[in-house]
Amino acid sequence: MWHRPQRRWGNLRWGQPTHWRNQKEGNAAMRQRQAILSVMMGILIFWGSLDGWAATLPRRERANRCPEITDVMLSDTEIHSGEHVRIALTASDPDEDIVYYVWTVPAGMLTGQASQVVWMAPKCTDIGQASMTYEILVEAGDGRCIVKQTIPVTVKCEVQPPPSPQPEAVLRFSSGQIGVDETAQAQLDDVAARLKQFPDQGLRIEGHTDSTGDAATNEQIGLKRAKRAKAYLVEHHGIVPERITTVSYGASRPIASNDTPEGRTRNRRVEIYRTQ
Repeated sequence: MWHRPQRRWGNLRWGQPTHWRNQKEGNAAMRQRQAILSVMMGILIFWGSLDGWAATLPRRERANRCPEITDVMLSDTEIHSGEHVRIALTASDPDEDIVYYVWTVPAGMLTGQASQVVWMAPKCTDIGQASMTYEILVEAGDGRCIVKQTIPVTVKCEVQPPPSPQPEAVLRFSSGQIGVDETAQAQLDDVAARLKQFPDQGLRIEGHTDSTGDAATNEQIGLKRAKRAKAYLVEHHGIVPERITTVSYGASRPIASNDTPEGRTRNRRVEIYRTQ
């Protein structure tokens, strides 16, 4: 059989049809492009899986920074009892978190909210001295960190002495009189009736005179007046003598001027006080 000689020239063989060669070359190029596309798709899929995996990792949060109190303004640092002071606070948060405020006062009354409040000072009866410095505490926080600051305010007041006890009765005497008259006896009757309701209490009877005469004589007159009042309570109402004490101040404690008859009449007296 006759055969066509096969010759090669480069990658071509003599005797091979041209369209076959072109088809084979096209198939090879297509396979090459498909391989490149497969590699690129694999890279894209792998990159996407990396993004998803990274998203599942816990993110490292930045450390929280505490708020800062930058300014405190007071309407006054020293006030009197019953007055008020206005307080305004300025605070900021480096992380731009919302800042919350909590105020604490040791006494008095606080009104207002957030960073601006009004503090009403306590009364002098509660302070009990000439002045006292109170520390108002404010806390500024962002929910995770709290900063504190104390604000001193001094409250001044004049301490009033306790009110003088009021006598149960005041008996009046004419000049030189020692005994108790009917008006004084009626007053002593009322004192005895009230005293019997409180068996654990007693009486202090003080005798006084006007300034007429010398001091020694006036002291004796005042004491005699006090003892006559005591004797009436013991003899007419059965009050135990030990529950009653007597003292004389003579003319040393006037309640009116001794320069007028009216004033001297007011000074001649016996004052009766209840004691525990």
